[in-house]
Amino acid sequence: MKENSLMSVIDSYLKRGFGSMNKNDFEVFIFNELLKSKYNNGESNYSISIDLRIPESKVKRLRYEAGLRYVTNIAEEAKKDFLESLKKIQPENIDGSQIRFSIENISTRKYIDSILKKAGRFSDSSFNTEIVSLSVSNYKFLLKELQKIDIDSYLDDDIKKILKKRQREVSISGIFNVINNLAGSVFSQQIVDLSTQGVQKIIETVKNNEKLIQIKQ
Repeated sequence: MKENSLMSVIDSYLKRGFGSMNKNDFEVFIFNELLKSKYNNGESNYSISIDLRIPESKVKRLRYEAGLRYVTNIAEEAKKDFLESLKKIQPENIDGSQIRFSIENISTRKYIDSILKKAGRFSDSSFNTEIVSLSVSNYKFLLKELQKIDIDSYLDDDIKKILKKRQREVSISGIFNVINNLAGSVFSQQIVDLSTQGVQKIIETVKNNEKLIQIKQ
């Protein structure tokens, strides 16, 4: 279909023959239209389920099917969704070995898992299918695969000196350990942005708070 409007769907439906589309086909189309209009501000599956008065499990399925049917470039959309999810991580879910965050979209999770599996890697969603647990190594791998960026390259000489002084690993893992230690002060009640731009800002924050790091440790 060139145009995902109601009339284009009806025209296509009539050409196929009245009765050729079932109830689910119409629901998926309507849900996709809602995602583009009413629910285009990052609403959670739960909030949509409450608004539509349907189980959350059905919202997940409709979102997944709508993506498969109507999204032109599924991989590109999943990539954007993943990178956006990195901008909203609680500091207590970051340490030197693991990063934990939420991805509700099934397509995004499957896309990320497929990239990791190709390289013999994997994420962990065993505790909760919407909570992704990535090792720092896999986090860096995904940024390199999706953005062609080596995140460790943002560590300049100043931050390396600070990490060495505080007996931290001179890498992004070291920075994440510092974030974990500073969660109750510099990053208190804030959402941490672990996109490439966000990491740059975090490094500047850590450099500007070196005295605070020394006091806490």
